[in-house]
Amino acid sequence: MRVGESAGEGSGSPRGVRPGALTDLLRQVAEAPGVREAEPAPLLPGTLIGRFEVLRELGRGGFGVVYEAKDRALGRQVALKLVRPGAAAAEDGKVAREAEAIARLSHPNLITLHDVGRSKHGPYLVFELLRGKTLQERVDDGPLPVQEAVHVAVEVARGLAHAHAEGVVHRDLKPSNVFVTNKGQVKVLDFGMAHAFGRRRLSGGTPAYMAPEQWEDDPEDERTDVFALGVMLYRMLSGEYPFPEGQGRWSAGPATAPKLEVPGAPGLAELVDRMLEKAPKGRPRDGAAVLAALAPIEESLRTEPADRSAPAHAPRRPATLDEAPGLASARGRLAALLAGVALLAALPGAAWYLWKQASDRGLGTAAPPVVNPEKRTVVAVADFANDTGEKQLGALTGLLVTSLEQSRKLLLLTRGRMADVARQLGLPSEAIDEVTGRGVGQRAGAAVLLIPTVHKLGATYVVELRALDLARDQYRFTVKETAGSQEDLIGLIDRLSDRTREELRETPAEVASARVEVGKALSHSLEAYQHYLKGRDLRLKQCDNLAAEKEQRRALDLDPEFGAAHMELGVLILYNGGTLEDSTAHFQAARKLTGRLPEKERRIVELDTLVTPTVPIPGDRQQQRQQVMIGLDELMARYPQDEFVLYWGGWAHLVFGEWLSALDSYRRSLEVDPGQCYVVSFVTQLLERLDRPDEVLPVLRRAVEARPNAVNRARLAQALAGTQPEEATRQARESLLLATDGQASAIWSAACALATTGFPEEAVTAERRVAVHAEASPIREMGWDHLAVLAAIRGRPREAAAGYHVAATGRRRDPNINRRATLLAVGRAGHRAPLAVAELRGGPDILFKSGELALYGDSQGAAEAAAPLTPGSPAELHYRAIRAAVERRWGEAIPALRHLLDELKGVPVGTGDPRPAYRWEIQLLLGEALLESGNSAEALRVLQSATPAGLCGLQAAAHFPNILVTRARTHERLGHPADALRDLDRLLALWKDAEPGLPLHAEAKAMRARLAVTAK
Repeated sequence: MRVGESAGEGSGSPRGVRPGALTDLLRQVAEAPGVREAEPAPLLPGTLIGRFEVLRELGRGGFGVVYEAKDRALGRQVALKLVRPGAAAAEDGKVAREAEAIARLSHPNLITLHDVGRSKHGPYLVFELLRGKTLQERVDDGPLPVQEAVHVAVEVARGLAHAHAEGVVHRDLKPSNVFVTNKGQVKVLDFGMAHAFGRRRLSGGTPAYMAPEQWEDDPEDERTDVFALGVMLYRMLSGEYPFPEGQGRWSAGPATAPKLEVPGAPGLAELVDRMLEKAPKGRPRDGAAVLAALAPIEESLRTEPADRSAPAHAPRRPATLDEAPGLASARGRLAALLAGVALLAALPGAAWYLWKQASDRGLGTAAPPVVNPEKRTVVAVADFANDTGEKQLGALTGLLVTSLEQSRKLLLLTRGRMADVARQLGLPSEAIDEVTGRGVGQRAGAAVLLIPTVHKLGATYVVELRALDLARDQYRFTVKETAGSQEDLIGLIDRLSDRTREELRETPAEVASARVEVGKALSHSLEAYQHYLKGRDLRLKQCDNLAAEKEQRRALDLDPEFGAAHMELGVLILYNGGTLEDSTAHFQAARKLTGRLPEKERRIVELDTLVTPTVPIPGDRQQQRQQVMIGLDELMARYPQDEFVLYWGGWAHLVFGEWLSALDSYRRSLEVDPGQCYVVSFVTQLLERLDRPDEVLPVLRRAVEARPNAVNRARLAQALAGTQPEEATRQARESLLLATDGQASAIWSAACALATTGFPEEAVTAERRVAVHAEASPIREMGWDHLAVLAAIRGRPREAAAGYHVAATGRRRDPNINRRATLLAVGRAGHRAPLAVAELRGGPDILFKSGELALYGDSQGAAEAAAPLTPGSPAELHYRAIRAAVERRWGEAIPALRHLLDELKGVPVGTGDPRPAYRWEIQLLLGEALLESGNSAEALRVLQSATPAGLCGLQAAAHFPNILVTRARTHERLGHPADALRDLDRLLALWKDAEPGLPLHAEAKAMRARLAVTAK
């Protein structure tokens, strides 16, 4: 059967056009006889094309005819384009591959391709319907304000960057192919379609946007689109074409565009000049490169808007249409051609149909079954439908769920669980409405979907809750309550919950025995509760701790007796570098209010007092652990799929050193919501400690797919930096575009990835943003720390130490590690680092001072520092192993160093134990000892395992250069000169700007020269 020939055929999938559909269509078009350039006959309203009913014609162009149509299966309006194919379609494998990439494109700045097919009227494409106007209509009115022009260009560049990364080039980018919706979204239209259907240049297109290589029939690539965007940006800013003579056919002569002058936007004119370079090699490489250059300009305009007037040479905008004859008719023709490709929010039936198609095709089955050993009634709750215009009423959903989950007979699906299943089904996940709730509830095994709404009649709030039996697709009951004010709505939630539970066959006694007054247990203020929920999401799901702290402080300003907000704020103060006293005060406030909390939150607070007490608790630690684990088992039985319970359970196991149990709990939490950045961080750390690195990337990739925020992208970039540098660089740059100052960990991981993949200047620029501009002083100090590490990565120890000194001024020094000494030792071969020794000797007594003095060549000072150490203690064992290695007593050093590495495997993650920080130097010393004792093969295995994915930690940055040189010596001894050269080249690339006089740098260059001769 031909693609799309029967009614309802097409992808119909929530994930878009089915694989191969567009390629099949192109093949059929290529094989079909007939005149390819014939003008399509107009279709009358009511004409059926597959499942699409034509409503009206919107416009015609060189590529085809656009109709507004109704998708009768999904119940939504779409833009249906009957394509006029060119002389060559699907002519080779490259076109077919690009066609499939086109079908997979999915990005907020690209128009969505819903379906493709072929009918007796010809091949057709089905797009989302957009409401608004084309950019052509905007620029025909004259130049845009600078800030608006840059914003449009940034959004277009985002779409280009996504498509270019997928291997798709537009080739016909121009203002009439860019749409600005009524909601301000910028969408690029017809991406790659003209080329796929054999029309490299559209008749009637605007030649002024064509790149020189297109006129000369030279190869086109991403830089062709960059040129077109440059013309568009020039015209948006000035109102003129850059090359009006010859309508863009400037490649035949020496024409250059008049220089733009854009006050208040430094760098913008130079960027446009580069985008308009005649030779493609002179332009930015692709959309991502343009985006990276434009985004900082847009950011600067937000803070200091440029002069909104147009450049001096720009023509004035006509005062009326009468002053610009022909303009109205031109706009009308363009509007008629493209007005149909407009966004219309999918009707409820559309999302339901998408879910039904996914269900029928077996999609979304990755959702694990509900854990429900007690056979409770599983209930899903949709978000409140709120037509009052009062945004704070969005908090009602959380209050209702909290109230209902006190029941012993109901099992509530959490919001994270529902959002994850929605994403699996291709349904909207940000807002769970009735349609999405139906699909999610069915897939997740819910018996009932509760659908709440809130209206306002005069001053009275009316709340209605309908219960849908998902198995029978019938409404079981409806309950309604009213309130006279916002404050009364909280008590209304209690009544609504009680009545709902009784309707779901709980007795009044059962309801009374397991209920909570949410106004007293959580907050009497809807606004405070909304800030609390937002703050918790910012911490757990966005890892934006500074923004999260602000939200919790706002919650407490509105309700000082909000116990859950006190607990969250206590955690955040510690994360953000605040004082222990301030944090402890909030923990204690939370514990005083424990009796008012709902059961789940109350039990977590009580158990957390035993897990991580802010003040010492008398009693046996093992007995405390047993008490915690009993309570944890009860919590998990009561709330088996609550991601917060699972997250906290993982933390409890982690603190008690039970790694496998912690990993199991965290992974169950990720099954509920795979995008939780804090949980993802703990899981990846645990997998690395358990020597299961192959499992890390799948966790990170799913996290980015579920929640592509700055933190998840940055961690993926860091993990990919050593093996897939191109993707790592792309993810790092995307992360930096998304990151806020509160996401300092994301900025650091992305910077680390860029430094590792060979872009240290970008890394420094990113981290300097934190060090100089971060709002909170602890975050700024962290930025200076990170800049010091970046200097160490680049082989600049004196600069690194000076930078760290800036960060350390006025700050409590870390009692476990003397970072400045480590920085000063960078690049010192043979364990001779006099500056590091001087720093250590002049500094405080730190736990591992004796071992570090031995490492850096001060045997006398090391012995003095080791004298008071307890024999067999971690610090004493560390000292003895390092001293044996430095003194080349291999028989003693090798087993001692192996023992230290084995000990590291039992150190809990995230509990402040300093030993893991010394992992790299121990592996380096063990590799050296094995090499010098004649065991080169084992030395290589140890040194290979000492390769960090990214050079993010100070210890990794400081010792990895020595590891590379030692590994190169090992490769040379094993007869692998090419591998040795590879390691040396990596070091020399990292140290291309190293400060002079580093002994290790000189050794690496000498060895490389020697091996280069040998390799020849």
